[in-house]
Amino acid sequence: MRPQSERLRAVSDYVELDEAERPNEPPAYEPPGQPIDSASAARFTLEPWAEITFDGNEEWAVKRVLPRLGVAVIYGKPSSFKSFVASHIALSRAMGWPWAGRRVFQCSVVYIAAEGAAGVRKRKADM
Repeated sequence: MRPQSERLRAVSDYVELDEAERPNEPPAYEPPGQPIDSASAARFTLEPWAEITFDGNEEWAVKRVLPRLGVAVIYGKPSSFKSFVASHIALSRAMGWPWAGRRVFQCSVVYIAAEGAAGVRKRKADM
């Protein structure tokens, strides 16, 4: 960090510059209540309270196992059928079949065999 005298000199040099010469000038302050540009205004949609609804059936991709939105993780010890379960869920979702007796939300599926891709053929044969 620069000594205080150098920092003060740097500030005074900055203040003495014309407005056009000042680097990285922050935008001018706009007091509250001033109109804003339409690009930032479109980010949020107001929804009347009476129109807000929730359907529990739309929450799950696989009822009470896999959420329809967000991220899920399948974890466990090695050789504990994680890949098999993931591919079986994917197949059930793609076909619209129940998985483990649970209702599924049918959709298109892409299965990426990022680890152990060589074993995908064996897993497919086990189905």
